[in-house]
Formats: sequence, C-alpha cells, structure tokens
Amino acid sequence: MGTWQIFPTLLTGHKRFRRTDLLFYGYEAKVTAPSKSGALFREFLDRLLSSDLRIVNDSIEQYAPELKRNNKQFQFKKVALVAHSMGAPVVRRALLDKLQTGTRYDTKVELILFAPAHRGAHVARLITELFAGSPLTKAFSSVGKYFVAPYRELQPDSRFISRLIADTEKAIVDGHTYLRAKKVIVGSIDRVVDVDVPFAGDPPPTVIEGAGHFSVCKPSLQVLAPFTEFIK
Repeated sequence: MGTWQIFPTLLTGHKRFRRTDLLFYGYEAKVTAPSKSGALFREFLDRLLSSDLRIVNDSIEQYAPELKRNNKQFQFKKVALVAHSMGAPVVRRALLDKLQTGTRYDTKVELILFAPAHRGAHVARLITELFAGSPLTKAFSSVGKYFVAPYRELQPDSRFISRLIADTEKAIVDGHTYLRAKKVIVGSIDRVVDVDVPFAGDPPPTVIEGAGHFSVCKPSLQVLAPFTEFIK
C-alpha cells in the first residue's frame, strides 16, 4: 500500500468506483526477482479471474461481513491491472505465462502502468532511490550484493527483459492486444526508467511534471496529478 499512498482513499471516495472492488497486491520487490514474483502473481490471477469467491470474501469478511457474496458463479467482468516500476514486467510476465498455458484474457484485462520498467531500469539509480534515507544506504557496501541480486533481471540486457520483449511482441502480433498498456504514466524527472522507445505498441506516455520514479504514483492532497491522470 505504501507504493500508492492515498490512492485507496481517493478511489473509494470517487463516484466512478462505487461499484468497483479494489484489491491491492503486494510482493517482496526488494528480495524476490521479478521472474519469481511473476510466477506468484500468476497464481493470484488464477484466483482473481476464476469463480472462486474466496479472494474477495476472505478480504472483506473481517471488515464488512454484510458485503460477503454468496453467488458461487460470481466473476469479474473487467479487471484493470495497475502496476508501478518492477510491477509492469511482473504483471506482463504473469499474463504471458498464462497465455502460454492456453489461458487468454482478451476481453477481461487492461493494463495501466506507472513508470514501467518493462525495458529494464538503471539499477544503481533504482537501488539508490529505493533506499534513500535508510540506514542501509550508509552500509550499502556490505549488504549491497544481497539487495542488488533481485534487480539483476531488470538490467536492460538481461535474459528476463529480452524474453519479455520478444514474447510480448509475438503475443500482440498473434492478436492478444490486451498485452498492450491502455495508459502509461511517467514522471518528468524519472532517472530510473527510459520510455523514449515505446514498448510493444504501448501508447505514448502521459508525463507528470516534477514527478520522479517513486512520486509519480503517489498522489497527495497537495499533488493530485497521479490520481487525476489515472482516472482520465
């Protein structure tokens, strides 16, 4: 939830999302490689896009039991997968792997991406910004290798990124256009990812002036641009 700051509050208070379920999926980005995170997210997708209500009921039973759905045939008609940074390749890898097993989501899924690292990232800058202000920054020389390891797959020339690009381009040529992003949002001072070359037919990015790699998806009461661009 820290990634999105007050996004949950803004979404639940907006009339457009009154009949929308909001699920926030977390993963251990600092210690788990994106290929493995993609495999775990693929399992989550299996539950999310099935008729198994436990993924909804388990999360609301504790807080709003009166909302628990009893219709065993319930399914989501449309799912918007919103991802930031490493989350973009994690989500796309999961969708690609599902496609390779014969499961396609052509009419169900759309992608909205903030500062996507799907062409890789400047890993040193990412690590520096990620741990900015942390005591780990001062001790980085001794623990750096432990934290850098999961991010090696985000090197632009890594096998993970090369395969992601090739598999996505092939899938889109084969007609699975849901693997294109509906919207890409980046910050004008992002030093971590490059979006000068569109990824697999994604639309030109919307640029939020003054936003960096991590602030681009963090609206506040003073800076609402990440939210207003998202709902356009």
